[in-house]
Amino acid sequence: MSRSAVKVLLRTRPSDSFAQDQLQISQSSKSVTVVQAGRSSGLPNEKAGPAQQYQFTFDGILHNASQEDVFQLVATDVIQGALEGINGTIMCYGQTGAGKTYTMTGDRQSYKQRGLIPRTIAATLSQLSAAPGLSSWNVSVSYLEIYNEALFDLLDINTQPHELTLYEDARGQTQVSGMRKVAVASEAEALSLFFEGEGNRVIGEHQLNRESSRSHSIFMLHITTTTEGA
Repeated sequence: MSRSAVKVLLRTRPSDSFAQDQLQISQSSKSVTVVQAGRSSGLPNEKAGPAQQYQFTFDGILHNASQEDVFQLVATDVIQGALEGINGTIMCYGQTGAGKTYTMTGDRQSYKQRGLIPRTIAATLSQLSAAPGLSSWNVSVSYLEIYNEALFDLLDINTQPHELTLYEDARGQTQVSGMRKVAVASEAEALSLFFEGEGNRVIGEHQLNRESSRSHSIFMLHITTTTEGA
């Protein structure tokens, strides 16, 4: 199925002075061209060499995109696949200050600016509640932090790193033993646990963000469904 394929999308951080001369974006070809000015060896009267161009193509480019646009392009297929029994992952990668936390978590003070995780929680639970043909469904959440090569359970701060173990089960799937999973019945319950875990993360201030995350984290929704007549 196409929904199980890996897709790579690029989101640019909004800026009042976007480097459009150095970064040329083409929505039609879904590509970004990086223009690097020519260099010289620094010798007197030597002219700089020709500019170099490098083109990178993606499955989609989110330039000056809203949080809703990001959700629709990134998460909707993953959610649909998960409801059909296909494991899905949304991973955000970028340098410090690129906007990863904003993309995934969003602004807690603004409903409109909520990020991918809160929107995915809401959409998943809403679709499960409205899905025809289901006699029952269960959702539980877990929240794992990876910091300094150690694992931490963000929903149980009393659990020590040595109590969490990575292993591969009989189906070849990676599991974490000792990690707390909490059953939820509503969006509010899931969001409460998510923000509880966020409060337990390691953060540090830098020039672009006062509360930049200083670790990797994995928020997981575990879904079980039973069809009518099963």
